[in-house]
Formats: sequence, structure tokens, C-alpha cells
Amino acid sequence: MSILTSKFLRPFVHHFHRRYHEKYPFARFIFAFDLLLIGCVFGLAVMTALLFFFQPMKLAQKLSMQIEVTPTEIVSGDPITFIIRYTNGTGERLENVFLNLDLPETFIPFPKKSKNTSNISIGILEPGNSGIVKIQGVIYASIKEPQTVTSQMTFTYGKAHRLGEKKSTYTIILPHSSLILETKMPEQLMTGQKFTGKIQYQNKGVLSTPEILVTPEWPKGFRFISSSSPLQNDSWKLSSLKTEEKGEIEFIGILEQDTQETTFRFQPFFVFDTTNYLQETVTIHIPVTKPSLGITHSVDINSVRSGGTLKAVVQYKNTGDIPINHLTISLESSSPFVSKNPSVFIDHLDPKQTEKISLAMPLLSQIQQEETTTYEQFTIVTQPKMTYEIGETQTQKITAFGPSVSTPLTTGVIIDSFGRYTSDQGDQLGRGPLPPVIGEETKYWIFWNIKNTTNTLHNVTLIGHLPENVRFTGKQTVSEGNAISYDSSTRTILWQATQVDPTFPPDAKMISMAFEIGLTPNESQIGNILPLLSDIQLTAIDNWTGAAIIASGNMVTTDLPYDQSAAGLGIVHP
Repeated sequence: MSILTSKFLRPFVHHFHRRYHEKYPFARFIFAFDLLLIGCVFGLAVMTALLFFFQPMKLAQKLSMQIEVTPTEIVSGDPITFIIRYTNGTGERLENVFLNLDLPETFIPFPKKSKNTSNISIGILEPGNSGIVKIQGVIYASIKEPQTVTSQMTFTYGKAHRLGEKKSTYTIILPHSSLILETKMPEQLMTGQKFTGKIQYQNKGVLSTPEILVTPEWPKGFRFISSSSPLQNDSWKLSSLKTEEKGEIEFIGILEQDTQETTFRFQPFFVFDTTNYLQETVTIHIPVTKPSLGITHSVDINSVRSGGTLKAVVQYKNTGDIPINHLTISLESSSPFVSKNPSVFIDHLDPKQTEKISLAMPLLSQIQQEETTTYEQFTIVTQPKMTYEIGETQTQKITAFGPSVSTPLTTGVIIDSFGRYTSDQGDQLGRGPLPPVIGEETKYWIFWNIKNTTNTLHNVTLIGHLPENVRFTGKQTVSEGNAISYDSSTRTILWQATQVDPTFPPDAKMISMAFEIGLTPNESQIGNILPLLSDIQLTAIDNWTGAAIIASGNMVTTDLPYDQSAAGLGIVHP
């Protein structure tokens, strides 16, 4: 036995004498059997390690399969082609070969006759043979979000028809969308002013789109007012768009927070079932300015009276550093006495420029009780308003208001002045011939009514003048104030009252008076309608405004249009 062998066996001999010798019957046999078992365990461990770290090449690894995509820049909603290339490098004849392509759920075959993406039958693939499969369609997916495409080839091989498979994956990212979204916004915004924005959209894809959502992300301090398409759950919901179809959403809002710049974002989504796929977000940054116009006005208090014309002077100044264009200045009031709000147009106002204009606002002489819930001591509240534009191409229309001015309204007065021979009920009031006859006296009653006063009046005087052939008989009736008097030297009928309450309120009593006069025509008046009372005039002081009031009544003649019994009987007969 060699020295090397002796050294190798020495540990085993030592172990045998220590653990087995003279301790077991058949000690040599037991020791040999234990060595055999240890050798088997060691051999299995070595085999396991070899199989784990040194695997032989599997059959599928010798089958080549790649996925390509065209075009290289993929657009959501545009045509795409998947190309699968394969080569049988296994050395085996592959049978029952099928190809399956696992695409995103939103892939739509296009044209419609394109191949199905599942269970594409290839049949038999001989060793060394190659092939190509093309799948065409349109894919809708979220922009810039990775999408994984998987191709799987299944086959059988060998005499035992063993089942094999080969998989390959490919990741695509869609940088752009066929849904084009653009905004039209003012170049500048002004704090506290309403503005209009537009979102324009168009389908540039080859197919009609799925349903679309557009979700606005409003900036801080923005208040949404309205839009041409209503918001539903904070989004605009749009129906499918045909190829090249366009649309527009218009919205109105106010930026109520002071800031130097504000940002609007609009996120469009394609919707499949309950899943939203984000398309290209539109972000727009807009500089913000503070109001750049000061506007005030003054009112001539003496001009503010019923039936008159309110006169105002409006002063305005461009306090900003940029010019403003297309200005419309108006004076506005919600009073029922105002029939029209006057306005003027000004083309341009330079920075720091100050101007003033005069405006005239017509006032009605009377209103209907149904038009108001206030019946006395009216005030006309006026406020200057200016609309103008800032910006060059995309302008913002600005509306600015100045402080309001309240001016008391001097009351109007309506004097009803008319004559009667009979009452409304047909009772005879007058006496004498009708129509009038020369040389004979015909008596008439003259009626005065004071109406439509909205303020208390004091120092009220109402007068009328009698012609030469008409006399005051002294008969009269008055509802308020002094008795009617007659000055024969001036032929003047006079009625006075220290104070008269407003007559416009629904529960106010009528201020009225009536008196009798007698007419005796002469020959020169035959064939004429004669005056009975002329130069009827009321003067008073308005307690609410302190203004002097003058009002006139109609002349009364023998023509009595409101007296049905006497109408047409006013011409003097011989």
C-alpha cells in the first residue's frame, strides 16, 4: 500500500477502531454499509448542485421570438401595428403551433378585418424555419403610462408530443393623444372681474372616440359661475366624437384672490366602462392684475324729479400701467322711474389718463303701483359702470363699478281738470240749455283732482282763470284744504292747502274739489266751442326734497268728452 493511500485510509481506520471494533457483531460489515450510505448522500448533494447551477439549455430557449411596434412614436387613438418575428432554432419539428398576443383591453382591431389576437394558428414549424405575424389596430391608453404587451407561443414536440411554450414581453409608452385639447383664455386676468374661457377639442384619430371626460383643475381663489355644458361630478361629459369632429366648452368665472399669476389645468380622459384613461393635460399660466380703473360720478339734485331728466357727470381714470380699450361707460339704476340707462362708447384710454363725461337719464312722470312696493319718498340710486378690454389678441372683458349715489326724487303732480254737465251715473249737475245758446246761461261743474304725488307737499296753491263771459256761482265742494275763493279783479279761481299728503299710496285718499260756473255766450261766439277755465296751475314745495313744484292742468271747454250725456254738445247755438 502506498504512502498516499495509507494517509487517506488512516482516518477511516481510526474511526473504525474507535466506534465499531469489538462493539458490534459483524463490525466490518456494518462499517462498510455506513460508508456506502454516506457516499450516496454526498453523491446526491453533488448532483443537486450541478443541476441547480449548470442547467442544460431548455428547448424553449432555442426558439427565438421578438415583438416590434410601428410607428415608433405611438399616439393614443392612432393606428398601431404589432410585429411578432419567430425562428425555430430548437432542432425539433414543432407541431400544433399557436400564437396568442395579450394586448391592453382598450386595443381595437383596425381595419375591422384585422387578425384576431388570440389563438393565431401557425401549424407546423420545421427546424430553422421563421415567420412573421402582424396585428393592426388602435389603442387607447393613458399618456406616458407604461403598457405591457405579451406574446405566447404554444407547441408540441417529440414522439411523445410534449407541450412547450415560449413567452416574450414588450413595453410601450404613448407620449401623445389623438384627442387635441386647446384653450382660449384672456392674456391677462383681473382680480374680482368675470371672464370667459373656452376649451376647444377635436378628434384627430381614425376611429370615433369613446366617451370623453374633461376635468378642470381650478386655481385657488377661482369661483366657477357657469358653462355652456353643465359640470357633472366636477367634469364635463362629452359624447363620442367622429373623426375630425370638433367641439367647444365655454365657461365663465371670477378670480377672487389677489395673486401675480394663476394656473388652470384641464385633464381629458377616454372612458371605457368605468375606467378613465388620462390623455394630454393642458396647462395654462396667466398673469393677474388688479383693477386699473377708478370711476365716480355726481348728480345734479335739482334735476332728479318725476318726468324730468337726471343729469350726472362721470369721472374716470386709468390707474394702471397698460392702456385699456373699447370702453363703454353707463349710468345704471334699478328704479322703476328710470326708463333707460344712458351709455357712451370710448375707444381708448391711456395709462394714468383722466376724463369726465355728462350723462342724461330720462325719468318717468309716473309709474304703476304694481311696479313697486314703496309708495312715497322715492330715492333714485345711480351707479356708474364701465366695461372695457385688456390684452391684445386674447382679451379679457372687464366690468368695473363705481360707488353708488342716492338722490331723493322730487315728486311729480298730475292735475285732472275737466268739466261735467251730468255725472257718471247720468244725474244732471248743470243747468240751462245744452248745447249753449246765446244770451242764456248754462251752468257747468269744474272738477280738479290732484294725483300721483309721492311726497308730502306744503304751501299748495291751485289756480285757474275764468273768461269774460263765465262767472263763479260760489257753489263748491272740497275734500281737503281751504274753500275755493274767487278774485273778481283778476278773474282767478283759487284753492289753497297748508299740507297735502302723498296720493300715490294704495290707501291714500284723493285730493279733489269741484265748483260751479255759469256761461252766457254772445253772438260773436256762435258756432264755437268756448273756454270755461284756463291757465290752470299748481304750485307747492316738496317736503322730501325742498324743491319748488309747478304743475299745469288742461283747459276746460264746453266740449265735454268725458261726459257721455253732454259729449258733442259744446258748440254755441243762436
